[in-house]
Amino acid sequence: MQLSTIVSSLAILAINLTPSIANTEARYNASLTENIESNIQSLVQEEINNKASKKLPVIGVIKNRNLTGCGGSFQFVQDFNKNLDKFIFVSLLDGNTFMNFNGQDIKLNLIRANKDRKGNLRNEVYTVNQIKIRVDYSLIEPPSEKTGYEASIYHAKVTISVGRNSKVLRLKGYHGC
Repeated sequence: MQLSTIVSSLAILAINLTPSIANTEARYNASLTENIESNIQSLVQEEINNKASKKLPVIGVIKNRNLTGCGGSFQFVQDFNKNLDKFIFVSLLDGNTFMNFNGQDIKLNLIRANKDRKGNLRNEVYTVNQIKIRVDYSLIEPPSEKTGYEASIYHAKVTISVGRNSKVLRLKGYHGC
């Protein structure tokens, strides 16, 4: 008789616990699903942000007309040949260098500059945010009557990189005073 009482008590206990176990399992599954969905949304957003951050900026004409003085002022070759003041890259001797990215004049940070034995520029590397800018110079004309004796004319190959994406600009301009 005692054994049957124990068995029936266990049966009653099992019947009473079944909804509680099912409820706990349902809450656990819901929590797990919510965490997985949250993690998936976070990963998707992170990937979207990564792709957006690796997008190349739109290059524009420098808006600030007060960026003048000794240094380099470069523009697209066709604009240089037409004598237009549409500067794409300005590097002043005071160390301030600017480009226009996505409609904003942005100051670049110089990482390194290489010069040849005569002191002529060879290349410079800049960064800003996640953008890397490399400028390779080639001398076209040293100081002369045409350049005003204090400036040289250069071609500048400007390579703009973000992640694996890059864009090359062919510029021409004066460097000097």
